[in-house]
Amino acid sequence: MRFSLNTPEGCLQFAAFAHAGQVDKQGVPYVAHVARVGSALWRFGPEFMSAGYLHDVVEDTVFTLDDLSSMGAAAEVLSAVEAVTRKPSEKGLDGYRAVIERAMGDPIGRWVKAADVSDNASRLDGLVFGPVRQKLQRKYEMA
Repeated sequence: MRFSLNTPEGCLQFAAFAHAGQVDKQGVPYVAHVARVGSALWRFGPEFMSAGYLHDVVEDTVFTLDDLSSMGAAAEVLSAVEAVTRKPSEKGLDGYRAVIERAMGDPIGRWVKAADVSDNASRLDGLVFGPVRQKLQRKYEMA
């Protein structure tokens, strides 16, 4: 299957393919999260939406930034995706803090991360109160 990542629609289609079979902590198909994040950025323009749709692809699938580039993702989209992607060495809250700081330095990444955190935090009520929910709440409050 061939994808072109030069439009938000193409990025969403690819994200659906890349995240196929993944579910969130509530059992909802993961692509719903990336669809909400990208769609929340529509006012800022197509590059913002594209980065929102692709924001978890490198971190949570087998695809790399080079793959996204070869499929036509714009340089500013790639930069934003890289800015919001947690590196393997970035563990725990300190690692998350590093991602937040890096994202804040990217003109698109900062908005993608804000939309990501907003969407994730808005869904915490759907989780049973316990250690996982408390950990996620601390993480999103820090952001």
